Amino acid sequence: MKKQFNHPDYKSSKLQQSIIEVLESSTLWSMATVNENGASHINTAYFCYDDEFNFYFLTSPNAVHSLNLLKNSSVAVSVFNTNQPWGSGLMQGVQIFGTAKIIDSTNEVSAFNEYGKRFSGFLNWMKSLNDEEKSKIESKFYCLTPTSLKLFDEKNFGEETLISIKL
Repeated sequence: MKKQFNHPDYKSSKLQQSIIEVLESSTLWSMATVNENGASHINTAYFCYDDEFNFYFLTSPNAVHSLNLLKNSSVAVSVFNTNQPWGSGLMQGVQIFGTAKIIDSTNEVSAFNEYGKRFSGFLNWMKSLNDEEKSKIESKFYCLTPTSLKLFDEKNFGEETLISIKL
């Protein structure tokens, strides 16, 4: 990953290693959006990311969270392994805050390739479709551009240590 994570108390390389470990521990995230009236909505989606720390997810543009993003691009996601025993002192997770929008056609190939790297079943499925079947796929790629994150990693940074990082 090319992204540098700046924090006065921790080395960027250690933060990067920890963040990648958390991101690789789960292929799903919980994503919160807000509608135009301020009501929150949460959904679960598969995600991938690139070396520049851009995140991609595939979803229907007619889903509630997608419609929310049209009016308010603010988004928060949480990534963690759900098999962490309470009280183990080894809990890890990351919360990522930023903006998300549907990807334009010029960046779609990058998102497709990153998604395919993480989810080989997706690539196999897409290869099995003919052009007509592909044209009927409603889902589109979206990109989350992070502005900040909170890292919780008891294993690498100690119990109850929450590290806030502006990007």
